[in-house]
Amino acid sequence: MSSLSSLDRRNATYVLPDRAITPASLADELLRFRTLYNVTSFPFRHDLYSSSLFQWRSLLELADRHPRDPAHLYCSRGRVSVDDRWSAHQELEVLPAEVLRSLCETDSLIMFKRLEEDHLFAPLIRSIQAEVIELTCGAMSDDIVVGRGTLLIASPGRITAYHVDADVNFLFQIHGAKTFSVTDSRQHAAVSHEELEQYFMGDLNAVRYDEDRRRRSTVYELDAGFGVHVPCLTPHWAQNHEAPSVALSINFDLRSMNSVRRIYRLNARLRSWGLKPQPPCASSWRDHAKLTALDVLSSHRFLRH
Repeated sequence: MSSLSSLDRRNATYVLPDRAITPASLADELLRFRTLYNVTSFPFRHDLYSSSLFQWRSLLELADRHPRDPAHLYCSRGRVSVDDRWSAHQELEVLPAEVLRSLCETDSLIMFKRLEEDHLFAPLIRSIQAEVIELTCGAMSDDIVVGRGTLLIASPGRITAYHVDADVNFLFQIHGAKTFSVTDSRQHAAVSHEELEQYFMGDLNAVRYDEDRRRRSTVYELDAGFGVHVPCLTPHWAQNHEAPSVALSINFDLRSMNSVRRIYRLNARLRSWGLKPQPPCASSWRDHAKLTALDVLSSHRFLRH
């Protein structure tokens, strides 16, 4: 019997909803997109659960055709805790359809990345991206480098460990339910500058979970049809409820974050030399000077080759 037997396997016609996000039913939800985008987390509603693309038959077909290299697929099988590293129980060679069929027995998380490259999912991903840009009233349109879609399918009770992402994220819960905790920046910074320096130097688990961050987190109970916006570099973690979970992450790389990344990487090197560098956005002229210096160094390095 399928571990996702609650999903309809009979419908082979993949229907897209007219609109994925439905904030117009509540004026305050629309206002959140316009005023809170990339500032703090906020919930929203959507209709993606009605699309047959996310039914069992379609998910198995995706598992069979999706590329299996690390750029397109991530899989972890085995129990993890909130403070585990992202690489815990990661498996590089898996049969995705087998992972889906054994979800209820294996405590697994499988991520199908770059769905915008898939011929069936691409129209939906592009449509959602356009809706998000529209709902933010163009606040993000000039800042976007690239947008992506990632499908996350996970076992009952599965934990997604505490972490940050450099991209801005809109998470859509499609089937099942989860508890989703976000440590927003309010009175206090959610993440220290030293942690972000190490994160941008390659340590994906530089930001560690602790009791203070637990107390300062906002907890969202996400059922099918609900979603949450997660700003760049905002720590979060999740735990599924008693059923398998299917969720879609729509995320965007931003030009502004590229500058932040470059400055944090430079600051990490300056700190290793015993200096105390100013963080990004604390001083516009310092940021400009650092980015100019990095451009000059990069140009010289290019000319030498």
